[in-house]
Amino acid sequence: KYYKETVEEIIALDADNEAGLKKHYEEIEVAKAQRKVLQMAMRSARNNAEGAIAKIDELLANEDTLTAIRQEALAMKSQVQMFVLKDKDAAKATLIKAIEADPESDIAAQLKQALERMFGNDA
Repeated sequence: KYYKETVEEIIALDADNEAGLKKHYEEIEVAKAQRKVLQMAMRSARNNAEGAIAKIDELLANEDTLTAIRQEALAMKSQVQMFVLKDKDAAKATLIKAIEADPESDIAAQLKQALERMFGNDA
């Protein structure tokens, strides 16, 4: 509660985003909400892979989805395709899309390693 009040105060004090703090803290809140949707989709993946992918695709279709969340969503979709649906080609294509979303991000570096590990010379 205290933290939330502090963040609200910071946002109010930087209402014009001059210091970049308003946008920063608002994006943190947006990311939390988007991650929650993603986590809910992944909880159902083992029992309902198609439903989980549909929920992930809904998140990806939203233009407001943050790039970092988009990469996470694509990476998780790839995992469902690979390990639940056993669709190696789709998993590889989705993982490549995840990397392409922001090739210079920290998560892209991890995804590139995963691509190499999972697909070896086929990557």
